[in-house]
Amino acid sequence: MTQFLIELENPNPERDLGSVALQLRAFDPGGTILFSQTVPAEALWAGQKGALVYAASVTPTATIARVEAVPGATTDSKAAEVKPLEVVSISPISQGSGNNDVIVEIRNPNPFDVLNVFVPALGYDASDALVAGGSLYVGFLRKNAVTPVRFFVTGSAAAKRWAAFPRPRGASAYAPELALRAAPDVSAGQATLLSYKTAGGAQKNVAVFQLQSAGQISVVAASDYQILAFDGDKKLVAYKAGQFGALFPGEPGWMVEELSVPAGATPVSIVVNARPVRLANPGLYKPLTATAGALPAAAPLKVTATVRNPGGAAANNTNVIVVGFDAAGKVVGVGREFLGPAIAGSASADISITLDGPARPARLEAFAALSGALLK
Repeated sequence: MTQFLIELENPNPERDLGSVALQLRAFDPGGTILFSQTVPAEALWAGQKGALVYAASVTPTATIARVEAVPGATTDSKAAEVKPLEVVSISPISQGSGNNDVIVEIRNPNPFDVLNVFVPALGYDASDALVAGGSLYVGFLRKNAVTPVRFFVTGSAAAKRWAAFPRPRGASAYAPELALRAAPDVSAGQATLLSYKTAGGAQKNVAVFQLQSAGQISVVAASDYQILAFDGDKKLVAYKAGQFGALFPGEPGWMVEELSVPAGATPVSIVVNARPVRLANPGLYKPLTATAGALPAAAPLKVTATVRNPGGAAANNTNVIVVGFDAAGKVVGVGREFLGPAIAGSASADISITLDGPARPARLEAFAALSGALLK
């Protein structure tokens, strides 16, 4: 793979660009084109700089002597009222090489969430030559807030200086459909970090959290979420994003995600952000219900969850979660499985789920969520 590191600049003092088409090319020493492809770049505000990190496959035996990026067609941004995203800080985890994680803190100064954000980061050596780079897609940045993200960058040498350029991609990033602008907010609660060793001695760090829609009528067909894990010094040690299925008015949903934490890091707390990304008319669908069977007396803690579909349409790819609580109501165990076979309307189905966690639960609760794809 060949990684192209491209600096961009919008020289127009009064024109915001919603997107830019770039023609990337690579040449051998004789001037023969080895690679040529048109790729889109993120939006650029008037007078601002940006970056693009793009990886592509080039003939393995070829020698690349020169690369170029030629700007092509552009579109105007439709969000003049949107304030640019700001980089609060950027720092590599290790200074020893060009291959390491970086943490970028991004401020969204706008009074609304900004969607479809890409965060390219470039590393420069002592002579200010580009030697490293990487990028991360961030589904959303919460309004009036600072969000840290963490991702891996690769390079040919250790960077002495880093720069990051968070940019929304496309006009929809600034002006999502009116229904979503007025959508009921989705909040995350009861966020718990479970850190424990498995029977085989492996360390696991699992985020368990609840999502709920503030809406009274609208069904949130899908929600994006972000999980931020911090160590005892409040340093970001893990970042993970994903999407949750349907949230009916007043119905909570649970989610379980295993976190990838670098060696030597110890997460002690998590923060979860969430927002709706698609609404729907429920039609024939109704919230699923789920109950958990008895907990076995000894390991493995495998329980049977029964999922009932009271709606008039079949439920496919159902996400089923069993949460275990201790006597004080604290989360101490979780299990998650996908129920692949469809559950017909007014029918039920059973699924076996193994619980994992640092302690034996005193009671169990089961939850099931419709796939957001069903509610388009």
